[in-house]
Amino acid sequence: MPSLGVLLLGYFNAFPIIPQVFTQTLIITFFGTYVFPGVLMVILYLLGGIADLEIKIRHERNWPLIISAFTYYAVYRILSTWPLAPQFIGFFAGMSISVFLALILNRWIKISIHMIGAGGLVGLTLALNTLFGVSSQWPLIGSILLAGLIGSSRLYLGAHKAFEVYLGFSVGLCCILMAMILS
Repeated sequence: MPSLGVLLLGYFNAFPIIPQVFTQTLIITFFGTYVFPGVLMVILYLLGGIADLEIKIRHERNWPLIISAFTYYAVYRILSTWPLAPQFIGFFAGMSISVFLALILNRWIKISIHMIGAGGLVGLTLALNTLFGVSSQWPLIGSILLAGLIGSSRLYLGAHKAFEVYLGFSVGLCCILMAMILS
């Protein structure tokens, strides 16, 4: 979802950004929040740190969440030194905070990380529409529909209880929205 968020920020040109910096931001985001954590998850699986790549057991989610928290924070720290609008950096801060919250909450509950991402995407599109003057409602409508599909699939597959899905969505929405408002 972070790469999709960067694409939305670039597509709607909500904040001024140099095209070359945008491309580099997208590359860093994709590798730092998808490729690098994904490769580390496979290594963790091959070393026996997790039983499967779906990570169905709550206590097995600790190392993957630590890895994700570290890589998301690293992306945030790298990009916070770049010539990007404060709200752009706020988006990355919100993502990092949401993953750290998932790590903390995982101690007691198997929060839906898929829904954290979906809620974050809704938070981003909501911020773009209400706070930053993007006039198109379609990304907001699309992100809400996507979040509904993801949440429904998590429930249908039995991967989460309803509370875990709602909590994940709320964490993602609030973290991204508040970070962008406060930046």
